Amino acid sequence: MNNTMIKGLCIALSVATAALSATLTTKFMFSIGEDMGSPQLMASLGLLLDLAKCATPLFIIFLWSQKMRLASMLALVLSITLSAVSFSASVVALESGVTASQQNSVSYQHIETQINDYRDQIVDLRQLAQRQQDAKQITKSQKTLSQIPALLAHVDKLSTQQSQLSSGDSVVSKYGMIISYITAAALELLSWMFVCVSFALKKAKHTQAQSGTVVHTHENLSVQPIDLKTEHTQTQSHLFTEVTHSCKLECANDACFSTDCESCIIGCEHSQSTKCDTQLYFDIRDAILAKEITPSIRGVSSKFKGVSRGLINHVLTDLYQTGILKNFRNGYAFA
Repeated sequence: MNNTMIKGLCIALSVATAALSATLTTKFMFSIGEDMGSPQLMASLGLLLDLAKCATPLFIIFLWSQKMRLASMLALVLSITLSAVSFSASVVALESGVTASQQNSVSYQHIETQINDYRDQIVDLRQLAQRQQDAKQITKSQKTLSQIPALLAHVDKLSTQQSQLSSGDSVVSKYGMIISYITAAALELLSWMFVCVSFALKKAKHTQAQSGTVVHTHENLSVQPIDLKTEHTQTQSHLFTEVTHSCKLECANDACFSTDCESCIIGCEHSQSTKCDTQLYFDIRDAILAKEITPSIRGVSSKFKGVSRGLINHVLTDLYQTGILKNFRNGYAFA
C-alpha cells in the first residue's frame, strides 16, 4: 500500500468520522436547545464546536513546529476540552439507542400495556364519580373515588418494575452502556489518529522531495564551478580585511587555507579559488542538512570561521530555492 492510497483512505475516513461525530454532537445540542427554547441555535453551536475539534490537532502541530510552546499548550487544552464535549455528546446519543432497545422488548411492552389499562380505568372512575356527583349520588361517588388509590398503587408498582426491566439476555441489554462508552472514545481517538497519519504522510513526502533536490543541487554545482569563482572574487576584499585582523583562517577540509592568512588568500585567488569555495559550499550545505548548525550566517560562522557572507548566502539561497529552507522573520528556517 503506497502513500497515495493511504492518503486517500485517510482523507475519506477522516471526513466520515468528522461527519458522524458532528452529527452526534449536533443531535445532543439540539436536545438541550429544545429544553432552552432555541434548538437551532444550540445545534449550530454543537456543529461549530465539533468542526473546531477536528481542526485543533492541526493547529497544535503547526504551533509546535513554529516553536510557539505556550500557544500550542493552550491549543492542546482547548482540543481536549472540545474532545470531552464531543465524547459526552456521543455517549448520550448512543445511550438513547440502548434505552430505545430496552423499551422495544416484549416484557417492557407488556408492562406498558398494563399501566395504560390501569390509567384508563382511573380516568373512567373519575368520570363516573363526577356523573354520580352531578346526579346527587354523593355516597356512590365517594365509593367510586375510593377505588382509585388502589389502581394508582398498581401503576406505581408496574412503573418501578418497568424501570428495572432488562430487554433480555442480548449483548445490548447486558453491555449496551459499556459499548456506548467504548464507541464514543474510539470515535474521538480516530479523529486524532487520522491527523497524525496525515502529518506523517506529509513529512515522508517532504523527506523524499528533500533527498531528490539535494542530489539535483549537487549535480548542478558540479558542472557550474564558475559561479562560485565569481562569488569568491566579489567577496575577496572583505575576506582579506577579516583575516588580517584575526591573523588566522580556519577552513574545513582544504589544505589551501593555512595559518598564514595573506598567503592563503593569494594562493586561492589563482589556481585553487574554485576548489576552495566549492569544497566549503558542500561542507556548509551538508552541515545544514545534518542540522549540525542553524541555517543562518551566525550559525554557519560559528563552525566555519572566516567564511564570507556571500558564500553563506549563496548556500542558504540554494537550499531555500530547493524547498529545504523557508523564510522565517529576516532569515531562514527548516521547512
